[in-house]
Amino acid sequence: MNISAHISYREATRSATAKRHGIRNTPNPAVVENRTIVAKHVFEPLRIANRNRPIRVNSFFRSRKLKAIVKGSKNSQHI
Repeated sequence: MNISAHISYREATRSATAKRHGIRNTPNPAVVENRTIVAKHVFEPLRIANRNRPIRVNSFFRSRKLKAIVKGSKNSQHI
């Protein structure tokens, strides 16, 4: 399942830290919808601007538990 033309759901939720700590980094449906909008309006145009070469999104979604482990900012938009 893709959330945009070039970004898969798996890619948007993958986290080595979550895997290492046994955390399910799974967004709720509202978050998936929001991430789909961001992917379409931010990451896809970025890819086009980058001559249609892949871009690497390192941290697109973090669950609250994962955010706590990585000591994410209180104002982070990862959630």
